[in-house]
Amino acid sequence: MLLVGLCKGLVLLTGATNYGMVLEVNHAELYYTAAVSKEEAQALGAYLVEAKVFDGSHISVQLTREGQMTHVRFPLKPGANVDEAFIASARELASQISQNVFHGAPVEIDLCNEQMKTLRALLPSAA
Repeated sequence: MLLVGLCKGLVLLTGATNYGMVLEVNHAELYYTAAVSKEEAQALGAYLVEAKVFDGSHISVQLTREGQMTHVRFPLKPGANVDEAFIASARELASQISQNVFHGAPVEIDLCNEQMKTLRALLPSAA
């Protein structure tokens, strides 16, 4: 499937208090900052369930926005940010989120360490 292997690289943030408000969606934590609305976070959560990213595993994601760019931030297990199959899936996910959740607005996937420091930023795949 489209996102095979994506979930294997994701982790749950522990002791997280400064990543924004949190929604629990299918056992995952979706943090969202004041730069986005709760409705946008709920729409992303519903899409991540549909896309099987939120597959019942205990993982975390953060949604935020800087200017016109929406960022979906994934804390990863060490080394996942250099796994090319994982990266290809994440790029495709950025494209799907852009189209299915944010009406074509630009979405960047940020692959982060467990402290949410960006290791690699991914724009959607070229169409």
